[in-house]
Amino acid sequence: MNVITQPRTENTLNAQAQISLTEIHLDFENSRRRIDPETLATMKESINQLGLLQPLVVTPRGEGKGYVLVAGFTRFQALTELAHSHANCTIIEGDAHTILESHVAENTNRQDLSLVSSVTAIRRLATKLGGDYEEVGKRLGFSKKAMDDRLALAKCTESVLDALDEGKLKLGHAVILSAFTHAMQDRTLEKILAEGWTVEALRERAGKARIRLEIGRFDKKECEACPYNSDACAQNNLFGEDIPKGVCSNAQCFGVKQKVWLDEERIRLSEQYGTLLDATTIDNQQIRRVDVQQLGEVQHTACQSCQHNVCIFDDRLNSRSAGSVREQVCNNIQCFDSKVEALRKPATDSASTTQGSASKGTPTKSSRASSAKVATPAPSATLGNKQQEVAEEMLAQHISDSFPSTRIEGLYLSYMAAQALCGKRHEGIAHLIGKSEADVLTATRLMVTDYLTKCSENTQTGHSAPRGILHELAFNRATPEVQIVESWKPHTLKHYPTAQVARLCTEAGFHTQYDQTHGDGAFNKLAKGKKSDLLAAIDTSDFDWTNYAPAAYRAHFTKKLPKKSQVDSADTENKE
Repeated sequence: MNVITQPRTENTLNAQAQISLTEIHLDFENSRRRIDPETLATMKESINQLGLLQPLVVTPRGEGKGYVLVAGFTRFQALTELAHSHANCTIIEGDAHTILESHVAENTNRQDLSLVSSVTAIRRLATKLGGDYEEVGKRLGFSKKAMDDRLALAKCTESVLDALDEGKLKLGHAVILSAFTHAMQDRTLEKILAEGWTVEALRERAGKARIRLEIGRFDKKECEACPYNSDACAQNNLFGEDIPKGVCSNAQCFGVKQKVWLDEERIRLSEQYGTLLDATTIDNQQIRRVDVQQLGEVQHTACQSCQHNVCIFDDRLNSRSAGSVREQVCNNIQCFDSKVEALRKPATDSASTTQGSASKGTPTKSSRASSAKVATPAPSATLGNKQQEVAEEMLAQHISDSFPSTRIEGLYLSYMAAQALCGKRHEGIAHLIGKSEADVLTATRLMVTDYLTKCSENTQTGHSAPRGILHELAFNRATPEVQIVESWKPHTLKHYPTAQVARLCTEAGFHTQYDQTHGDGAFNKLAKGKKSDLLAAIDTSDFDWTNYAPAAYRAHFTKKLPKKSQVDSADTENKE
C-alpha cells in the first residue's frame, strides 16, 4: 500500500499528492449519465495490473473538509470497489467556473463519451456561462453543427435521454420527441417502448398532432384562412367526428412561426433583463433562486447587481408561458451556497452561545443584546463582461487625464516602464509605497542596469496593457477609493439592462430629483418604459453623479488594491 503524503505547499496550483479516498467527496455530478459495466471492469483490471496511470483531479473543499472530485469518476469507482485506501491526485484551484469547466471538459474530450453524456455536459457548462453556446462549443471543441445537434437533444426530458443512452430508443425518436412538451414526451415514450413504434411511425403520428392556436405567440392573421386551422373549416363535424375549435393541425408550420417569434422576443428581452438562460437547455442543478430569506437583506441587495443574477427565458414552442421570463436566478451555486452558509453560521454560533449562557444561569443584559445580533456576511457583486471592460476603461482614462498627480507618481510610471522592459511587470509596485523619490530612482536604475547586463540572456521583454499600468497608479495614490468613484460616468449605464439602470438610479438618488422635477411617481413610470427614454432622461438631467459609483464597479477595483506589508508600514511611520 502506498504511503500517504501531504500536498506540496510550494505550488498549490496543480499540486500532486496521495489522498485518502475517504477525504474525496462527490459534490460534482458525473457528466457521464452512467458508468458502463464493461468499462468499469476493464478499468479495475488495468489498475490491478499497472496501477493508476492517470491521477484523479480534485479541488480543495474549503475549511479543511477534504476535496471535491472534479474528474475521474470511473477511476474513483474502480479504486473504491478494489478497496484501495488512497489515490494519486492532481489538485487544482480556481473559481467555480474554472473548476466546472475542467470537470466537464475532462469527460467531454473523450472518444468513448456517449452522445447523451455530452448533452449533459453542454447543459451544465451553458448554465455556468450564461447560455453562451458559441463559447461552450469553443471550450469543449464542438463544431457549430455538433453543438446544434446536441442542443436539440438537450430539450428532451431525462426519461427520453435515459432511454436513448440505454439503447432503448433510437436517435431519430429523440430528435422528433424534442419538439414536444415535456409531458407529451414522457407519455409518447411509454407508447414507443410498449408498442415498439418505429421512427417513421412516430414521425407520421407527430405530423398529425394538433396544437391549440392560443398557445402561439406570433401574429396569427395568416392563420385565419389557413386550411389547417379548424376555425377556417366550413363544418366542425364531419362523418361524426367533432373537430375542436382553435386548433392547428400543421405542427411543423406552427413550430417554425413560434420559433421565429421566440428568437425575436429573446433579443428584445435581453436588452431589458441582461443574461437569459433558455428553459429547454438549463441544468437545474446548477442554479439557485435568489431569495432574501436565504441570503439576508444585505447580501440580497448586493446580488441585484451581480452578473450571475440571471433570468430564465421560456423558449418552449408549445408552452402556454412561451416567451415569459423568470427573474432572480443565480448561476454560480458555489458562491450562492457560500453566502447562505455565511449567513447561517453566525446565527448558529449565536444560538450555541445563548444556550451555553442559559445553562450557567440568567444571562446578563449585555449577553442578551449580544445574542440578539445576527451577523451578516460581507456583500458581493460582480460586473458583467461588457461592464467590466467599460469600468476598466473609465478608471484608466480618469488616471490618464490627471497624470501625474504627484512627482513620485511619475517616478512610479518610470519604474513600471522599466519593469515592462525587463519582463517584471508581474512584481507590481506595492513594495515602493512609502519609499522616497531617491529610493524609487535607485530601484529603477538598478533594475535597468541589471537588465542591460543580462540582455543577451533576457530575450523575453514582457508585455503589459497600458490600462493595467494606469490602474496600478490609481491603486497606489493616497486615496484610491476616491479615484475609483470619480472615474465612473453615468453614460456607461447603456451597458446595463433596464431593470439594473433603474436600481442604480434609485441607489444614487436620481429618482428623487426626477420626481421633484416631473412630479411624484414620474420616475417609476419612466423606469417601466423604454430603455432609450430612461437613458435620455439621465443624459439631459443636471443631477450630480460626482460622488457616486455602483457598488459592483467599486468592488471590481477595490479587491485589487495592494496590501501593505508590516515592514513597509513601519518604514512609513518612521519617516513621518
